Amino acid sequence: MTQAQRDVYMALLMAGREDEATAYRDKVEAASYDSARARANANTYYVDKHGKKIEADMLISIGGKAPELVLLCGDDNLGVNASNPAYLEAHPEARQECYPLSEFASDDIEIIKEDMNHV
Repeated sequence: MTQAQRDVYMALLMAGREDEATAYRDKVEAASYDSARARANANTYYVDKHGKKIEADMLISIGGKAPELVLLCGDDNLGVNASNPAYLEAHPEARQECYPLSEFASDDIEIIKEDMNHV
């Protein structure tokens, strides 16, 4: 979110228009995520043990463990969740942290589901 977008969001909150502020924030964050997802999918190249390209929003298994969602890391890279979900829920201002996929061997990763946005 840019500073100008933060200013609009805060102005809506200060004016008591919380529903509009939340809708605005969600719209800005969704657009930012879509843009970052496109950059990450275009600029990174990770493959699973079958040679299939891994992209954001796929469900993967690492080392045969429980499935994990492929996330965008802060640097438009791809990774998996490294944050405690309960902490994130209790602290909405906290940033989710990622383990970059570069930390894992391709032979240990398997794509479980191609795109979680189209379930």
